[in-house]
Amino acid sequence: MCCNPAHADSEAEGGFTLIELLLALAILAMIATMVAMSFSSTFRLVEHAQEEDRLVHRARTCLSMIADELANSRLHPDFPWIGRNEQPDGRPADVLALMTTATSRDTPAPHTDAIRIVYTRDGDRLVRWAMPNAYSISTNALVRSELASHVEGFNLRYFDATRGEWMDAWDGQGRHAWPRAVMIELRVTTRRNESRTYTQWVSLPPQSR
Repeated sequence: MCCNPAHADSEAEGGFTLIELLLALAILAMIATMVAMSFSSTFRLVEHAQEEDRLVHRARTCLSMIADELANSRLHPDFPWIGRNEQPDGRPADVLALMTTATSRDTPAPHTDAIRIVYTRDGDRLVRWAMPNAYSISTNALVRSELASHVEGFNLRYFDATRGEWMDAWDGQGRHAWPRAVMIELRVTTRRNESRTYTQWVSLPPQSR
């Protein structure tokens, strides 16, 4: 019996062979993998960008708070303006103590026109101590606030207008004055263990207030 060549060609053109199907599936799998990798990479980039935004926002908020309280600082005969250079674990953990009229939301109303504020790094936290009643001897009068975490450095420098130079510490008890300007440096670590440094400069009036 003879076979019709036209009929055989139509059958061959009408379907896919097993090899063609396997090849098509392999190509689809490769495309799906590439798309998934692209989405995963995009999500990681978005997450990283969001983390950076949160980090920048928190750092800038902390620096703005310190700058505001510096700008509103007051000289007090019993509570001098102090800046100490500290490195308890080999990393900057400076101490800044001052009287200020600026108050944050988490600080109770002061008993006088100014409150005592102390900033420092405690472990990996930036800590703010506030004493609304500066003359109180009770530890309950202290209000402790953790402003930032993953902090690896808190460094301050003070500009002495008389000498025309920057200093690592400031002794307000002996000077009865504050510096002309202060540089605040906050260094934090991201979840990727990357270091980020944020800096703010604060100018103070030349005369005592």
